[in-house]
Amino acid sequence: LTFMAAAAVVAVRNNRNYDDCCERRKSALEDRDNFWKDLEEQLHFRDLMSSFDADKSGDLDATELRSLIQKYGRGVYLDSNGNQLDSMHAGGGRHYPSSPTDDEISWILAASSKVKKNRIVASELKFSLETWNSYESNRPYIEAVFRKYDKDRSLKLEQDELKAFLAELNGGRAPKDQEVAAIMQEAAAEGGLSKIQLMLAVSLWYTHKEELTHHSCCTIA
Repeated sequence: LTFMAAAAVVAVRNNRNYDDCCERRKSALEDRDNFWKDLEEQLHFRDLMSSFDADKSGDLDATELRSLIQKYGRGVYLDSNGNQLDSMHAGGGRHYPSSPTDDEISWILAASSKVKKNRIVASELKFSLETWNSYESNRPYIEAVFRKYDKDRSLKLEQDELKAFLAELNGGRAPKDQEVAAIMQEAAAEGGLSKIQLMLAVSLWYTHKEELTHHSCCTIA
């Protein structure tokens, strides 16, 4: 079954009128439609993976992932002074494509690659792109809050500083000490979280709260 064929089936099924169906049949048809939507998405990411899998290994290494993010990443909006605009105020800026650094690629790989170490398989591609886009769009805000709570200007947040930081991100509700410790442990942060570690951890929490819970990372409730 090709991607185009799956897409055609989804398009037909999306036009169904369920008004005359009993609830049980409606539920069954919706479940079937969800199956086709999931299949369409899987085929899409498989095709996307194939387009950037230069060595035909069936996964993406750091170089291949960088190329994909440069092509399909959200990108940034800069004002006339070259400062990145927050995602909520990006309308007046000029758009520039994503340009991840080596450190950023390393952390995306560390956060996303569960099947093969430091390599992204097709089933992890959506997670990787969503994590990157969340990270990139929230970077100005997180950087500003980071500066506020990095009291000793060590360029790292220690556990108490991290707790205050997370409380602000969470509308004033402070996380539990064990939740803060879990973030430190998940990020392998010795002596505190660096800015890149923190921003990726927060972007993961924003976008993939369930996955973080599953992997024993912090869930701020």
